[in-house]
Amino acid sequence: MTQDFNYEEELSKCKTMQDITGQDGLVQKIIKDAVEHVLGMEMEDFILQEKEKGSSVTRNGTAHKNIKTAYGNIGIQVPRTREAGFEPDIIKKRAVIEEGLSRRLYPCMQRG
Repeated sequence: MTQDFNYEEELSKCKTMQDITGQDGLVQKIIKDAVEHVLGMEMEDFILQEKEKGSSVTRNGTAHKNIKTAYGNIGIQVPRTREAGFEPDIIKKRAVIEEGLSRRLYPCMQRG
């Protein structure tokens, strides 16, 4: 989990199902944190691979992106590099709807 997200603290704020699964609820915060964590790991791998090839890759902050999930729209921060080439696997560039988040992470939610 990232430094900005404290699961125990967020859980203690939950009093209703809306607090858990609703807009800006606990589930959305967990998804956001998990996706951003995986994006960060993908960026680290990309930089290491490029350095092994002899390229110098530098970070260039993040870009905001909205993804649509079974739990509603979630705003995430996607890391960027100055040089082109970084293509995240978990959330593809220019993809807005990520159906895979509901299917892969929550297979019990699939309907007939």
